[in-house]
Amino acid sequence: RTSSHPKQHAATKMVMYRSDLRRSNRIVIKVGTATITNDDGTIALGRVGGIVEQICRLQQMGKEVILVSSGAVGVGKRRMQQQAILSATLRDHVNPTTTVDNTANLRSQAAAGQAGLMLLYEIMFRNFDVQCAQIL
Repeated sequence: RTSSHPKQHAATKMVMYRSDLRRSNRIVIKVGTATITNDDGTIALGRVGGIVEQICRLQQMGKEVILVSSGAVGVGKRRMQQQAILSATLRDHVNPTTTVDNTANLRSQAAAGQAGLMLLYEIMFRNFDVQCAQIL
């Protein structure tokens, strides 16, 4: 189904059915935070690995695949919490005055998480000899 917007190019048709994917040359895959992380905030390596493997198979079939991934804030928050715990003094552990969540804002969490996610994607895609890059 296509939009009624007059400037829409014919090549940007929205896929409505799985059968339409066979005819598509470019596939955009969006994975959310809940898909790439476990309930405790750790990265769901099995799910991410499965997604990477499927993307590589699509590329082997000649498809152009774009992965849009959420999760940077959640992953970064966990990484920064771990770093804050490791950096805290004994006094901080015995008598905490601030919570770890208050030590970082969303931007710094997103930055820390994005770096970690890109490293993970790069390592996983490298196992299939596929180059990946981040689009800003």
